[in-house]
Amino acid sequence: MKSALSITLCFKHYNSIPNEEFFDLLRKIISYELYDPQFEKEIKTNRRQAAVSYFLKSIGQLQWNRNIRFMLSRTLFLYEEIVKEEAAPKYIKDIIGPKFKERFGLPLLDFIKIGAVLWAGSSSRKGVLRRDYLENARSRGMTIPNDESVKICLKLIAYDPIQFRDDPLLEKDNLNPLLIHPLVRLWENSENEEMFDDKFIATIPDILIYRISIGLYYQLYNIYKLDFATSFGDLFELYIGKIIEGFRLPGKIITEKDIDFYLPVKGKKGGKIRRPDWVIFSENGVVLIECKAMHYTQDTFEHGINAKNTAWLTQIQKALDQFEKFER
Repeated sequence: MKSALSITLCFKHYNSIPNEEFFDLLRKIISYELYDPQFEKEIKTNRRQAAVSYFLKSIGQLQWNRNIRFMLSRTLFLYEEIVKEEAAPKYIKDIIGPKFKERFGLPLLDFIKIGAVLWAGSSSRKGVLRRDYLENARSRGMTIPNDESVKICLKLIAYDPIQFRDDPLLEKDNLNPLLIHPLVRLWENSENEEMFDDKFIATIPDILIYRISIGLYYQLYNIYKLDFATSFGDLFELYIGKIIEGFRLPGKIITEKDIDFYLPVKGKKGGKIRRPDWVIFSENGVVLIECKAMHYTQDTFEHGINAKNTAWLTQIQKALDQFEKFER
């Protein structure tokens, strides 16, 4: 850390840091964040368990080490393009369409677009952002929902200081309220003021992208539960299919439906044996791909294999069981 601090003190401006030294600094910061004194104790008594636990906690830290623009484009691709596919689940189409607006007061895509514009404004300037920032963007020809929709969106992602202080999320679930409300207004009830006087700040701008992408999934999951998670899994399979197609791999690729056609095998009780979502044949062997929603929680991110909630472990076990039965 002394070395990392010395580098930050030597360079006063971000653009003046040479790439080699900047990435070295980034590596040191990430390594420091991932360091876990408990791991040092566990590895002496149970090396296998310690390694698994450390890996799971590392995922919790590395969720922030992503390309922000990819997170936004993936979200838009899912909810604006993939959902139009004929095979996309109707349940998801209904939620993205009328149900979201009925529940939250604005269309889902408007929610994402407003959040993205606010992220861009918060990332490109220091200090506070005003609601009239979006009005200025409209005047320059950008297609942005009207001010009424912006105010509704801000109710979902902005807190005033009193709301932030009184939010039970931190004490109850050990979650930072910024994950749900990444914008903080400077004073109470400023949403009732004119656009110029409604001021807010994103203390960590990139959390805005998290909120309108991964956070949007949890927002809907918390309401519609497993019905949403199951249908979203079907939607995500279509997304992964598009990604695989885009790579144009030289080997043969078959889907779960293809497997059902060529291998219509029944289980012991007459039911269909679960197949992998894709099978890729290559020169180096056969690759099985199965998509599962992990249901990661903050408890998992912090405590790894020692977490109280082990739903993620059940999902992994399901996938492994599918592979084992399929191989037989």
